Amino acid sequence: MKYTMLLSGGVDSSTALVRFLRTNPHLKNAVEAIYLKIWLEDEFDSLFDCPWQEDLSFVRKTCARFGVPLREVNLQREYHQHVIAHTLDELRKGATPSPDLRCNSEIKFGLIMDHFVESDKVLTGHYAAIRTHATTQSECILNTRDRATQSQVGLYCSVDSTKDQTYFLSRLTARQLERIEFPLADMTKTQVRAFAAMHDLPSAKRKDSQGICFLGNVPYRQFIAYHLGKKRGKIVSVNDGAVLGYHDGYWFYTIGQRTGLGLGGGPWYVSEKNVEENTIYVVHQNSLEQARKHVVVLDDYNWCSADFDTHHGAVSDNVTAFAKTNDKTNNKTNNKTDAMTNTKDKKSTNASISTMLQNQDDLEVKLRHGPTRIRARFISPHSVELAQGDVGIATGQYCVIYQKDHVLGSARIIGAKNQEQ
Repeated sequence: MKYTMLLSGGVDSSTALVRFLRTNPHLKNAVEAIYLKIWLEDEFDSLFDCPWQEDLSFVRKTCARFGVPLREVNLQREYHQHVIAHTLDELRKGATPSPDLRCNSEIKFGLIMDHFVESDKVLTGHYAAIRTHATTQSECILNTRDRATQSQVGLYCSVDSTKDQTYFLSRLTARQLERIEFPLADMTKTQVRAFAAMHDLPSAKRKDSQGICFLGNVPYRQFIAYHLGKKRGKIVSVNDGAVLGYHDGYWFYTIGQRTGLGLGGGPWYVSEKNVEENTIYVVHQNSLEQARKHVVVLDDYNWCSADFDTHHGAVSDNVTAFAKTNDKTNNKTNNKTDAMTNTKDKKSTNASISTMLQNQDDLEVKLRHGPTRIRARFISPHSVELAQGDVGIATGQYCVIYQKDHVLGSARIIGAKNQEQ
């Protein structure tokens, strides 16, 4: 067996490497490391501090100390094509993009694994677990085939619920998961820091990186302004239509946001966006209950289990109609396009989800990264009803589906509504 470790220069990936080496000393000569350069040097060097050189220096120190050969892979162009361009396109449409999910599925565990890694396994410092489990049709709600018990690879939550990164890994397929190991699966962040200090790792005292993977120290708002500029628009009360203030462009805001609005008498929350009019609608905390949505409308499914091997399922006709009639809520233009064009494998996806509808015990979802999971149930192949309403359901984000600590898969959010709508 040969192994490739993806190193970032942070304490998590460094600890993952050293822990793997300490746990498997007989495999020391079977491990290599890759540093993935995705920082847009040509684009940002003249405007912002460049973080990648510092990251790479920590990677080199770690590899030199533990005798691990290092390769440096430059995927700036590919990253711009697969992640940056998509992020900007989503923002223009009024959606809230998820670049880290796309980076994992398309770059780290996509292009890297398919074209740059010949090893049997890829190691990373993610807080998540991969387990092999036996499944039968009676035991697994996702089993769509009539077959005997067999082993399946599944994605599971980290023991550290606060640092758990399964939300960002929920677009991975069973084929990808079969080639991945997470050495930090049973460690908390506190334990990782203690391990790094005990082994005097070069990155032991480095602060955790914040924000989106490709931005480094660049604030997300500055990145958006650099590419999309600013455009003055109104901030309107959803209750009485009063103009409360002005903003610099709808692309700076997401549904549920309450900071950066510059309004007095708050707190205020972004509840809707009108892309064509460049208008942000807000609701006051005193009226927040009316802004909560209980039904999440989904499309573009990805299942992390081989039991669910239908990928990128399509939206049904009733969901298309919903997207077309909810122009003002969330994103007026992108729901129409996405809902009507994504039609691959519609019948098989709907059949698979129908199997899930028969048993929804312990079904929960995450609507964003973080420890909070919400009890939920499918009320149609493309609609999930939440046990408690949420004010921050944003088109372009992902709804990750869990059964206990097992990550079943995820789907792109294309809208939200209340059950009576």
